[in-house]
Amino acid sequence: MGFLGGVSWAMLVARVCQLYPNAAPSTLLQKFFLVFLKWQWPQPVLLKKPEDFGLGFPVWDPRNNVADRFRVMPIITPAYPQQNSTFNVSNSTLKVMQAEFQSSLTVCEEILAGK
Repeated sequence: MGFLGGVSWAMLVARVCQLYPNAAPSTLLQKFFLVFLKWQWPQPVLLKKPEDFGLGFPVWDPRNNVADRFRVMPIITPAYPQQNSTFNVSNSTLKVMQAEFQSSLTVCEEILAGK
């Protein structure tokens, strides 16, 4: 409880691929840990701009939904109706993931440096 599921991880990978479309796989791995270590949470991760088609389904929108304003690590699904796939992440689990991003980034940089 409180950590990411597979869909959330896939969306993070997709976002890094959007940011670095021509990067080699090893570079993408290093950039993944760098980007999400430095990410300004709770700034949401978006694969595309959210849209409301007016069909009456609730969509993630912190301007209209007070609960959406207090999410720690929002990763928003790209398909309508857009939802936060990480509503269960807490401050403590975010800190654990950030520590793991840091250690993983260190390992990647050592490998890329030939150590």
